[in-house]
Amino acid sequence: VTEREYLCCMVPAKVRKCEPSMYSETLSSCYRLLAHITLQTFIWIVGGLALFAVSDLLMSLYLLIIAVADLIFSGGNYGIESEKWLSHPFCFIACFLQRYGYLVSFSQRLRSSLALESRDI
Repeated sequence: VTEREYLCCMVPAKVRKCEPSMYSETLSSCYRLLAHITLQTFIWIVGGLALFAVSDLLMSLYLLIIAVADLIFSGGNYGIESEKWLSHPFCFIACFLQRYGYLVSFSQRLRSSLALESRDI
């Protein structure tokens, strides 16, 4: 039993209980890191356009790394290649960029809120 659904892509065919989820809310499948064409398109568009603030730049770099990883690791067998991606340095960099971008965005909003609050006093 595992919580990593992609491992079901690697089990022998005679195993009947391990079925990967291929529903629309699943981001990845046994074949691709980004399972749906709409998700792939959205990632490329947002990753290319979000270059306005520091937090947006960090998030766009994150999205572009994910989009490139989808091209590299999704040769029709992402379920097998997923462990390589999850242990790849760019996966760690993408996670860092996403989290750091969120913190930068949060701190900018907090600073703006405090500045507006101090003007009202």
